[in-house]
Amino acid sequence: MRDRTIRLRWLIFSTLILVGFSGSSVESLAAQVGDQPGAPVQSPVPDPTPIPANDISARTASVRGLVRKAEAMVESDDLLTEIQEAFPAEQQRFDGLREQTNELVETSGRASLVKEVEKTTVRARNRLDRWMAELSERSARLESMLRGLQDERLLWEITRNEKREQVLPEALLGQVAEAIEVLVGGEENVQSAWDAALGLQANIAQQQSALIELLARQKSEIEERSIGIFEIDSPPLWRMTSGVGTEDRGAIDQITMMGRQHAKDVVSYAAEQKYPLLTWLLWFGLAVPLILMRRRAKAWLLQDPSLEATAAMLDRPITAAAVITLVASSIFYEQAPTAWIDVGGLLLLLTVLLLLLGTLSKALRPIPYLMIPLAILLRMAELAPAPSLSQRLALLALSVAGIACLVWFLRVAPADHEPISNERRRWVVLGIRIAILLLALGLITNSFGGVRLATLLVLGTVRTVFLAILLVVVTTLLRAMVRVALMTPSARSLGIAPDHSETVRRALFRTIAIVITLFWVMFTLRAFTLYEFAVGETERVLQAQWSIGNFSINPGNLLVFVFMIWLSIKLGALVEFVVEALIAPRLDLPQGAPQTFSRVSRYLVIVIGFVVAFSAIGLDVSKVALVAGGLGVGVGFGLQNVVNNFISGLILLFERPIRVGDIIELGNISGVVENVGMRATLVRTWRGSELIVPNANLISSEVINQTLKHDWRRIEIPVGVDYNSDPEEVAAVLISAADEHPKIRDQPKPGCLFTGFGESTLDFELRGWANARNCFEIDSELRFAITRKLREAGITIPIPQRDLFIRNTHMPSPEDLTGVGGMEERPPEIPEGDR
Repeated sequence: MRDRTIRLRWLIFSTLILVGFSGSSVESLAAQVGDQPGAPVQSPVPDPTPIPANDISARTASVRGLVRKAEAMVESDDLLTEIQEAFPAEQQRFDGLREQTNELVETSGRASLVKEVEKTTVRARNRLDRWMAELSERSARLESMLRGLQDERLLWEITRNEKREQVLPEALLGQVAEAIEVLVGGEENVQSAWDAALGLQANIAQQQSALIELLARQKSEIEERSIGIFEIDSPPLWRMTSGVGTEDRGAIDQITMMGRQHAKDVVSYAAEQKYPLLTWLLWFGLAVPLILMRRRAKAWLLQDPSLEATAAMLDRPITAAAVITLVASSIFYEQAPTAWIDVGGLLLLLTVLLLLLGTLSKALRPIPYLMIPLAILLRMAELAPAPSLSQRLALLALSVAGIACLVWFLRVAPADHEPISNERRRWVVLGIRIAILLLALGLITNSFGGVRLATLLVLGTVRTVFLAILLVVVTTLLRAMVRVALMTPSARSLGIAPDHSETVRRALFRTIAIVITLFWVMFTLRAFTLYEFAVGETERVLQAQWSIGNFSINPGNLLVFVFMIWLSIKLGALVEFVVEALIAPRLDLPQGAPQTFSRVSRYLVIVIGFVVAFSAIGLDVSKVALVAGGLGVGVGFGLQNVVNNFISGLILLFERPIRVGDIIELGNISGVVENVGMRATLVRTWRGSELIVPNANLISSEVINQTLKHDWRRIEIPVGVDYNSDPEEVAAVLISAADEHPKIRDQPKPGCLFTGFGESTLDFELRGWANARNCFEIDSELRFAITRKLREAGITIPIPQRDLFIRNTHMPSPEDLTGVGGMEERPPEIPEGDR
């Protein structure tokens, strides 16, 4: 039997290897066969045949329907008309962008000015790309319709020109001529619309080429203005006091002109967007219903004081919804003009301040009030012309104020009693110290004339700190929403709460943290103009070729491979959780089947992930099959125990002799099966300890499964009564105790056996069937009931008695006991045999 089991395991293992690679091998073989010169070639399309005479009349009606469909397609073409009307304005916009770019190239200034024009150019390019895609789809449909009309007309012309033995009647010839005439008219309409679409596509393509060249000039100018950022580009700050008045008047004029330009950009961008307000309302409507559950959060707060931060965050649902809406809009409107982003940023700042005022502790409550002057100084430094005295003074004030605020935060943060881990607190302190260092460096470089470097350091640091505060608020808000969502009746109906609430909460919290961190890193790189450099260097490293002898590997492919493996493992765990926790409870499945389906689904996802990972790095899976087969044999011998346990686990999953929830006895240990894993099975004993049993032991050794076929177990309770008791009365009392217990089965009926005559008792045994999962509780309750009923019936349970006989071979005389006769008192001598 043991040999058969071992052979079965190796057969399953070999089958898995073959199945895993057979599909790809077949596909590769099919591809090779398809590439051979002798492969069959598609047969040519047969020439059209004339329409039979008896079908001409019916076919004429279908021709009119086809032409009406083509005319409806042409007449309802609002897209072509819309693009034709908007294209001249787009050409004028391009001319304006070209003039702005020429002016910026001829003058010096910040790189941000060129980036602003670049954003407008990118939006124009995206608009043209969208038009080109829509026109391409439209022209393809028109071409397909035109070909259909031409093919239909050709068929009618063949029918008209065919030489028949019997000439067609005049009525049918008239119908043929009429059909050809209708088709020609439809072709002309479709042809003209198609020609217009193709002509407009050509104009748009020409405009796209010009925009690409303009973007190249703008990127080149941005790179040139970014070079030499570490150079001294202005005199020291203490030498710039001579021309303050004139420069201030010029700065005011430039700020006024810039304000007008920003207002114009906002109006223009709002006109370009079709549904900006609708998008905001959509996000607002999605956020409000969940956040309006603050009443439930307050009610739950009375039961769980740890929800205080959650209830405080949800206490202002409209403000919280506005935060989510504004953050989402900033993500989706990345190419929006700076003025548009500034408006959204101002609204976002106000909403965040309102949330902070209601949620911060007393020690940190001044933070919202400190953010307002910092935001004003930040905007002044951004709007002031560079490198002017007003800009440098704004940078100086912003640096000093930022350093003061951060130092204050370092002093008051230890006094804050908010629950935060020591590791997270260390990261926050490290980030604040780095920000103070960057602001101090910006202050020094600004004082000595390094305005460009100071602008980058100060503005980038302040923006990063502001974003960090914003993301902390968003993270807290999202976590509050998750906590509330997991406590709702909907979560309970889905089967998530309460058993899996903690698992889902930790997973969602971890996902939120990862996404927020990645977003903060990307924004920080953009704030310090390092994003393009980081992306370029990353692409260069990932596209390099690492060679070791004849073996070469691409880091990008290797990263994709590792990522796909990691993703398949995570997706497999997710699929297993969804199937076992959410789907299986809603299906009528036998015990153990949910885990089998979930575990097989997980393995299937992981196998697919491995296949996709190998394909992603360019490896031919059919060639890997041979290597995998050889490795499988080697691994099978080298890791025989591991493979044995894995195959045994598959046998347990499919045959299900032991299922999750079964009560088993293995040797002297019994308990409940908690999990059947790949290598071992987890059994929880009755004392609460967890026993890890290798799967091979469960297959090869004897295991008692008390709940394999059913959940019923016989309870046996021995009872001993006094010899003066009536045996029939005792049996009736014991059976009545079992009958009255609600958890004892009626069938089979409880019984009582007279098992024997003991030394001091009449021995009985009460037997009854109960659920094996709570048999210990039922056993104890029955013993309580038996004791009570025996006392009520006057039946006693005797105390066991023992008669003790003391044997002593030496009996002392009276003289020995009294000590008379002049003899000394001494203890009696004990014989050597009794010592």
